[in-house]
Order: sequence, then structure tokens, then C-alpha cells
Amino acid sequence: MAKLIDRKKELRRSESGKALKKKTLRNLGIAVYLLGMFSWYNQAFGDDYSYFAVGYYFGGVLIVIGLAMVYRSTRFNIQVDLYNKYYYWIYQNEMFTLEELCKATNEKEKQVIKEINMLISDGFLKNIHINLADKTIEGAFVTSVREQILRKVIRCSGCGARNEVVENETRECDYCGRKLVYEK
Repeated sequence: MAKLIDRKKELRRSESGKALKKKTLRNLGIAVYLLGMFSWYNQAFGDDYSYFAVGYYFGGVLIVIGLAMVYRSTRFNIQVDLYNKYYYWIYQNEMFTLEELCKATNEKEKQVIKEINMLISDGFLKNIHINLADKTIEGAFVTSVREQILRKVIRCSGCGARNEVVENETRECDYCGRKLVYEK
């Protein structure tokens, strides 16, 4: 079990280098925006009025650059929040079906698919993909976790049907509803 936890930590580190929010870019964007506003205001209402509109243009360019920096950092921070949310549910809680993710996030299936695909295309989630036919998450991490989960097919003592049971988990027989337990 400790091996699996270490592997998860290693996977998170190698999964994406984009895990931290960009607060510096946002703050710098705000500073550039304010400098642009100051330049524009000083040109428009300052005592040193000149016939050249360089201050207007310079201020306008700084305003646009500052707003673009704030927009980009805000968009990135929203993606980081989504990444952390799905990382928690997929990698830490081992939820590999869209149904489980929809219940956990209180989102509709289309929204979950859209958000995961966006994170995959932007490089936040690597080595996974969505299988729309089975409505599951697949990839190298999912396969390695599934291989480590011990499963066994046991016969139901009530009806004799064969059922697959995960180690240390209780479930009902698919046919008669009797409780089945796989104990090592």
C-alpha cells in the first residue's frame, strides 16, 4: 500500500509541471494596467498638455497589455483549480467512471467530459483519456491501479452464481442479492 501511495505522489509530480497558480503574473498585469491608466490620465488631464497624443497611445497599449496579463493568469488559475479537483477525484480517490465523477463533482456528464478534455488538451492531465463507449477514464495510471487491486471470482452460497468481488469489500450477488465477501 505504501508503494502505491509513493507511486501516486511521483505521478502527481511528473503528471504536469503546471500545478501552481500564477499570482505574480496577475499582480504584474494589475501594475501595468494601473501604469497605463496613469499615463492616459496624465496625458488627458495633466498640466503639461502637449499636442502629441503619445501619452494616449502609450497609456492605451499598457492598459491592453495589463488586461491581457490579468486575463491569462485568471484563466490559468481556473484551470489549476479544475486540475486539482479532478486530480483529487481521479488520482487520489481512484474514480475511473464518468458516473462516479459526476456524482462527486455534482456536474452533468457533458460538463465533466468537457472539463477533462480541456485539461488533457492544455497539458494538465497526461497519459489519460476518456473512453466514451464505456464512459470510463483510461490510461497508464488507471491500468496500474487496477492491476494492484486484488479481485476474485467466487460462487454465491445461495444460488451458485459466479460473481467478481474486490478484496476486503462486501457486495451483493448479481442474481439473488446475498452478501458476498472476498477475504484474503
